[in-house]
Amino acid sequence: MLFAPAYHALREQALRLDVKTLGAAHGGVFGVLGEFGFPQGVATVVALGDGTVSVYFSGGGGSLGLGQHEGPRKSAEALLAEAPSALPLAAKDPALPLPQAGEVRFWFLTADGPVTAAATEPELADGTSPLTKLHGLLHDLLTQIRTTGQARRN
Repeated sequence: MLFAPAYHALREQALRLDVKTLGAAHGGVFGVLGEFGFPQGVATVVALGDGTVSVYFSGGGGSLGLGQHEGPRKSAEALLAEAPSALPLAAKDPALPLPQAGEVRFWFLTADGPVTAAATEPELADGTSPLTKLHGLLHDLLTQIRTTGQARRN
């Protein structure tokens, strides 16, 4: 896999945020990173309690500052509101692993640091994972990000 130099820095910055600066928490969650593992790399979606919404790709590129648009902002709020339900499934992992190909990894930014939970795409698609609802909200956010990006280009 090829990783753009800025990708790891952006991801690390998001995972190591001082959550006290983000404002309101949703049930103890100040932000969510949803990461999709593909054979060629990783896509990371960031939704923070201060309204920040971004997406970036390990191979380079992405979009920052999408929270200023209503669609991504509302979808991010729904994702953040659902995130506390997944906290019992999450654990600390100081290695901050990336998702494997075919895996979706969630990172929850809490006052005690980032915690993570992951599931495979098949588990999420067939509804056997307790992360399925969160996965659906993450896809809703991606749809809003794509729609906003298309509107900005037109």
